[in-house]
Amino acid sequence: MQNKPKIFVLQLKEVVYTAMFILLAILFILLVIWMFSSKDSQETNTTPTDSTNATDQNTNTDNIKNYTSGIYHSCITLNDTPLELEVAVDSTNIKSIHFANLSDSVSTLYPFLEECVKNLEEQICLASSLDEITYPEDQQYTSLILMEGIKGALQKAQ
Repeated sequence: MQNKPKIFVLQLKEVVYTAMFILLAILFILLVIWMFSSKDSQETNTTPTDSTNATDQNTNTDNIKNYTSGIYHSCITLNDTPLELEVAVDSTNIKSIHFANLSDSVSTLYPFLEECVKNLEEQICLASSLDEITYPEDQQYTSLILMEGIKGALQKAQ
């Protein structure tokens, strides 16, 4: 028995196409991993903040809270649109709550957003507390999202 060497003839075009498809497959897999890992890390970043807010509220039995005077920012997201919420406080009171750099397109897209912030601002500034805030029925979910942003900014102020 003799072993005869087998010779494969490959055209350069086939090698280039195969290499391109392998490279595209690797890039696609990396893109999918990056997309899903970034969403998981954002969810884990917000979860501890929410749990610490609940812990802080349970430990503070007094309605009077001490803040470091200044203007504090918190970022909230509505349908992949980042919005920057600005909360101004002095040592014991919440002075104002409003959006920083709210564009006309966002206010057109969400017409009740500014009204909802003004409603929350009136209640919170009057009471200087986040307890017992009432929400209009048609703005309940927007108010809850805004309250999370306000809590985040006030946590920075403490």
